[in-house]
Amino acid sequence: MDSTIQDLFNNVSPNGIVKLPNGEFEGPFTINKPCTIKGNSTTFWADKGPVMIIDQNAGNVYLKNLRIEITGATNDFRRVAIENNSQSIHIENIEVDGDVKGCDGESGWILPKSVNVGSFASQNINTFTLNIFNNSDAEIVSNINGISVSPSYLHRGLNTVTLKTEGIKDRTCIYGELLIKSSFVRRIYVSGRSSRDAAISESKTIFNAEMSPLFLENYNSVKLSEPISTERVNNQGHVPDGNENMTRAGTVSTDSQQSSTDAVQSSQIEQVIELQRGQRISLPKDIMNATVRFSYQTRNVTVDTYAFQLTALEKVASDEGLIFFGNDTSTDGSIKLLQTADGDRFEVDLNKNTNNIEKIRFVCSVYNDQNEHNSFTSVVCSDISIIAGSTEYRCKIDDVKNGESMISVELYMYKSEWKIRMIASEVHKSISNICADYGVTVD
Repeated sequence: MDSTIQDLFNNVSPNGIVKLPNGEFEGPFTINKPCTIKGNSTTFWADKGPVMIIDQNAGNVYLKNLRIEITGATNDFRRVAIENNSQSIHIENIEVDGDVKGCDGESGWILPKSVNVGSFASQNINTFTLNIFNNSDAEIVSNINGISVSPSYLHRGLNTVTLKTEGIKDRTCIYGELLIKSSFVRRIYVSGRSSRDAAISESKTIFNAEMSPLFLENYNSVKLSEPISTERVNNQGHVPDGNENMTRAGTVSTDSQQSSTDAVQSSQIEQVIELQRGQRISLPKDIMNATVRFSYQTRNVTVDTYAFQLTALEKVASDEGLIFFGNDTSTDGSIKLLQTADGDRFEVDLNKNTNNIEKIRFVCSVYNDQNEHNSFTSVVCSDISIIAGSTEYRCKIDDVKNGESMISVELYMYKSEWKIRMIASEVHKSISNICADYGVTVD
């Protein structure tokens, strides 16, 4: 154990902040008082777990910008990275390699640390499958050139994930990772090699969670449609970092009686309509409630989303017409912002919308801690979806690069009918300048 790091935890004042140095440090470490642990590309590791133990008397513990991993026994799915015994744990940008105990929906995952797809046919479509078990809903993305992954969203339970290669040149070695994002981030390393002499792989199984002893012991009776009982976000959550800048924070609940709105909502979707940039479509006339969701894959930046209630003059009626993380509910109650571990969600009740508001425009803006080089070049992709009734309207944006902000989508009134307009247009303006354009007072 690195005694220097443990001393930082032991000596921090209650509700104080521990700013960790950059580097890798051997655990285990114990947190025994309420505090904020702020990493700096910091990794905690141990050959066997737990790597981090949060004591039951610790109260509220905040974790930010950390990787916590077990380095030994890679095939043992019981290895514990975090053991949480506190009342609540608030997390932001925490990657784990190992199990997470004491966080509802985050324990008992069965997925490999790495997979090798072997040799596959170059210049052809090849498919490989992983059968994994995730104990909460999650998003999955591929960071591997030439390999796509589907589906992009995993519901709680057993999931079959398909990797697809297309047109990879002969004698190309692939190496990269799949990122799985729930409240925590998990990583699967993928390797392989293309060859003109190899056979085409069709749904070749490269991992099967059902063959794990842990699954056979505990999960044969799991109800795959059952929603998780994780409250992913405490809307009042804020990971303190020693200054007054607001930031988003996820809260992992230990209350098994809570339910997941996202999981229930996703189970009610009967059709998905893909929208293109610039496309307009009418909402069903009998549907007056909608959920506007944004999710991002980013590198060292944060994307915040904003909703502007605009009049016919393209201006807000007052400063309260801007709904964001500092004002998460509109005055008329028609819009509420919920911040999640993998993006933002706006709940919209058009029945409550003030009569003079004709548009609700959603804007995304990028920033980083250093407040420099703010642009969508650090955003790998953005997913925009509007769920209304049993229909999800979705658009994947992966070519917005240079702008600091993006006008994403809007709901607008046309001839007594609410419509969607998918905009997805980058703008070279900061959010403060956009606020000024829409008539919001900027200090």
